[in-house]
Amino acid sequence: LSTITKSVSPLTYTIGDVITYHIVVSNSEGTRNNLVISDVLPSGLGYLTHTVITDSSLSTGLLTANFNGTFQNTPPIVTSTITSLALNFGTTVVPGDNDTTNNSFLIRVQAQVTNTIGNQAGTILTNTASADYTNRPSVATSTQTITITEPSIAFTKTVNFVSPLDAGDTVTYTLGYTNINGTNVSTAFDVIITDTLPISITLNSGSILSSTIGIVGTIAQTIVGGNLTFTVSSVAPGASVIITYT
Repeated sequence: LSTITKSVSPLTYTIGDVITYHIVVSNSEGTRNNLVISDVLPSGLGYLTHTVITDSSLSTGLLTANFNGTFQNTPPIVTSTITSLALNFGTTVVPGDNDTTNNSFLIRVQAQVTNTIGNQAGTILTNTASADYTNRPSVATSTQTITITEPSIAFTKTVNFVSPLDAGDTVTYTLGYTNINGTNVSTAFDVIITDTLPISITLNSGSILSSTIGIVGTIAQTIVGGNLTFTVSSVAPGASVIITYT
């Protein structure tokens, strides 16, 4: 009999994140012919790579001892698509030493959260791994879920001036970028804020001021004529960036 246990940590991910799933395959002592471990990814995840681990020192505590068995196919025969992985180990033998601690091996599967319309904040993606072999009593399966998170953005622009506006008067612009805190909200990375001034307004480049609320990364600015670009490395949930200029 083979059993399978799948785990992942953390349980929340955002677009572009790489997820590492841990699949522990435990075997009773004996021989399994045509052992195949499969991992079926849901729409919204894309398979990247995998690693087979039999050395407990490389398992981050998931294996209590080195795997004492042997595989016919080393490495396993791989069949993969963007949403599935099958590893055929062939005949797999676990010696009868009456020690259950050395009957398991680990497979690490990495997948990436894809930028698809279905991956909205709060979406739950379910992933199932299975173990199958010739004349097995039943297919062993293990399921793991993750939840998608996204930034929740609010952007404002205001202008302040004394009316009526005449040539030479000062106009003050204020840009506000907020990542609204809430359930399933993630940090916003590589934020780009742009503003193009009307041709009738000349920027006072020395007037540009930026301030932040909460956890915000670095802020860089680029000015080309009346085109302003502000690049913010990260904005955590609940944080804001405020930029003013005249």
